[in-house]
Amino acid sequence: AGISAAYYAKENNLPLTVFISPKTNPSKRSILEKTNAEIMIKDEPLTESLAFAQKLGAFHLRQSTSEVAPKGYHQIATELINQLGLERVTHNMAIFFPVSSGTSLIGTYQGFLEARKNGIDFKMPQFHAVQSQFIQPIAEEFDDDFKRKSSSIVDAIVPPLLPPRKDQVVETIQNTNGSGWVVMDDQVMNAHEWLLDNGLTTSFEGALALAGYWKAMEHNFTINVPVIMLTGTFYKND
Repeated sequence: AGISAAYYAKENNLPLTVFISPKTNPSKRSILEKTNAEIMIKDEPLTESLAFAQKLGAFHLRQSTSEVAPKGYHQIATELINQLGLERVTHNMAIFFPVSSGTSLIGTYQGFLEARKNGIDFKMPQFHAVQSQFIQPIAEEFDDDFKRKSSSIVDAIVPPLLPPRKDQVVETIQNTNGSGWVVMDDQVMNAHEWLLDNGLTTSFEGALALAGYWKAMEHNFTINVPVIMLTGTFYKND
């Protein structure tokens, strides 16, 4: 998110200060350092960035609390309807998201609701939230078949223990007969290797979503048209 914001800020001549953790993936930090953003390395980047913004009267860019952030994902629903066709969308489609705040999941769901309001008739796809064994405040509401771990290779899935949108995400999953899934690191690695073998270079977060689909199939979910959100770029954990 910081890298994306830095490029947009540069393109629009806007000042940007990005707060990151000392544990931030070195590959991501290296890319960020090549932008025009000012970088602050803090042990508690969220807390300190909020205090910094309040002190300067600056806008605090945080997807998980932004009221407009979900709107940016409405387009995903439109693209799925247009690219797959209503027949496939209606035929037991399920969408698997790697989830931190759940903003992309909620935004996509809202996009489908918007399509219905515009007169498009279809069966709502299942929505599935996939999280890692490191931290899983949303997925654990649906899945207790996992072992917790103090860290994970899926380093971009870092929701707070009480995500601001948790209730909304859980309600969306329940309304669409989806589920939440907690995936182990070895399952993520298997999914990542499968993706690479099939010419798909994506992040561990994307592999997490694929592994979540595999786990859903093991639990006998009826899914005829799976859609896996392969988000992010593959950054090596240096």
